[in-house]
Amino acid sequence: MADRLTQLQDAVNHMAEHMCNSIGVLQQTSTASEFIVVPDDSRQNIQSMEAIEHCQVFSKLIVRTAKDIETLINSLPSDDSTMELQNQSLDKLHGENQIASVELCRVVSQGEELLKQILQALNSIADVQLQLKLAATNIGQKDKLSTDTEQND
Repeated sequence: MADRLTQLQDAVNHMAEHMCNSIGVLQQTSTASEFIVVPDDSRQNIQSMEAIEHCQVFSKLIVRTAKDIETLINSLPSDDSTMELQNQSLDKLHGENQIASVELCRVVSQGEELLKQILQALNSIADVQLQLKLAATNIGQKDKLSTDTEQND
């Protein structure tokens, strides 16, 4: 919640900054007005165009910041959120967490059992391969011996 409050304070500061900047620009670009309306040259038209552009830019900035402030205010906890409701919510989450913990333990034990079975199968496969290799080596040695004895005769 502190983060939201900080964001809200930052948004309010941005809003104040935009307001001050817009007033400053209006003071800087405005021309002195007379009580009697006298048509002026094209310079006044250019200044009024710039003033309109500044108004549009600052109005967009102010509206966007106002929307950000509204969003941040709506995300703050309401007055209805009492300690009792928060405790009920925490109790519910704690119960769900315990159920998930039991399920996790069950799945982990199943995984460990499967791992044992896989390791036993791998050991069996390794034993069979070793026996086949030894048998092939013994057969190869017997063939070599029989060939050697036949050549000596």
